[in-house]
Amino acid sequence: MPSQTEIIIEKLKSGNLDDPKQLSDFLVMLSATLMTASNFEAEAEIEKNKVWLKLKNNVISNGKERSDKYIDMAVTQEPEWREWRKMRDSNDAIKETIMALKKKLSTTIF
Repeated sequence: MPSQTEIIIEKLKSGNLDDPKQLSDFLVMLSATLMTASNFEAEAEIEKNKVWLKLKNNVISNGKERSDKYIDMAVTQEPEWREWRKMRDSNDAIKETIMALKKKLSTTIF
């Protein structure tokens, strides 16, 4: 089932979103969604960072500590990183949709 953001994006793309009231309602809804989603993203980032620290503390090669860049690359293989990335990308999509709705609303004739 498509998310509310996906439904709004589809309406924007198809040009079926000209009602100022509906545009305003969508802006309010997406702003509230973004606030909640940002909290989830922050929690996911904390979990990702915990994995990074765990990798940093546990990875030693030939008696030598691995570089931060190596750990950055290694953490991308972990599910916590993928979860955080999906949330970040979703939040970016919500922000872009909000900007598109604002632009559409500003050009709508009342």
